[in-house]
Amino acid sequence: MNKNLYGLMNWPEIEGIVYAECDKPKELLGAHVTGKGLLIQIMRPDAVAVKLHIDGRKTAVNMEKVDESGFFAALVSSKKKLSYTYSVEKVNGEVTEYTDPYAFANVTKPEDYKAFLAGEEKNATHILGAHERTVNGVKGVLFTVWAPSKIMYPSISNLPGNAAFSSPFSMVPSSISGRTCLTAKAARAAFLAWKSPGILKAI
Repeated sequence: MNKNLYGLMNWPEIEGIVYAECDKPKELLGAHVTGKGLLIQIMRPDAVAVKLHIDGRKTAVNMEKVDESGFFAALVSSKKKLSYTYSVEKVNGEVTEYTDPYAFANVTKPEDYKAFLAGEEKNATHILGAHERTVNGVKGVLFTVWAPSKIMYPSISNLPGNAAFSSPFSMVPSSISGRTCLTAKAARAAFLAWKSPGILKAI
């Protein structure tokens, strides 16, 4: 592993991601500007290899698999955040390109939940559940749940073609989007069908 990249690895936090014990994965996953460049980290247990495709750059960047569980990282030469997608190669050779859910800024604000948290919200359906949104030109579904006793949720962002918008709601905001936009009904159904723990995405 590249020495600069190795020096940026927060192994305790990575372990928290791997074992689904991290309550703020967005602080680790996605793109973060460091003194040595732009660090991009992705968790894809289903990937054999992952490549970054950065807007304006012709050559894809091979990400390093820093943990056998499927934790990938790359250090990109940049002093600011960049727009990018990533492609995943699976065991069967299939390659699919994704939008990184952690590349999105928070699309909701704390004040959106002020009444809900105070127990004064009369119409929580406009906050919770699945809602179609477009963020930075990407159509999808913002999915938010309220579960204060949970540390982390499995999500459906590993379904083909899906990315995920991140939401800051409580400890475990979870949001889902897709290049082919899921309907609210489809998002709810998929989430309910994806209850098995172990796959970490989009919180």
